[in-house]
Amino acid sequence: MLPDNARSAADIRPCIRCGECARVCPSKLLPQQLYWFAGSHDHDNLLRHNLFDCIECGCCDYVCPSNIRLAQHFRFAKAEIAVRDADRARARLARERYESRRLRLATEQERRAERLAEKKRQAAAAADIHARRKVIDEVMQRVEARESSESDSPAS
Repeated sequence: MLPDNARSAADIRPCIRCGECARVCPSKLLPQQLYWFAGSHDHDNLLRHNLFDCIECGCCDYVCPSNIRLAQHFRFAKAEIAVRDADRARARLARERYESRRLRLATEQERRAERLAEKKRQAAAAADIHARRKVIDEVMQRVEARESSESDSPAS
């Protein structure tokens, strides 16, 4: 013989909304509502109706004339919510890591651009100094050539 709480799936009938589950709930929850929200995967309403206050005692299962395993539905809904929250936390962490990486890469790119611009400025300054020295050297050569041509010519 099976114990009273051992029910087969064939024994389970639709909820008749008798309210016995709410009357015996030690946490003063509304198991009937929680059952409907769990069945429709309405996690927001489950949280609003304090699903996590359920201690899963099974009192609602015991008194249910429709033999619905309410506590089992509540355990499953809690697990679904935990998985959903874990997924959201992973997604948030991935988003934060992505944003951090994107910011770091942008900063590195700016630094590279600044270093390249500084190198170009230094190269331009060096080229400018080189061009000026070349002009000065040409002028000096002309001056030396003029002085040597003046010293070679006889004084009159």
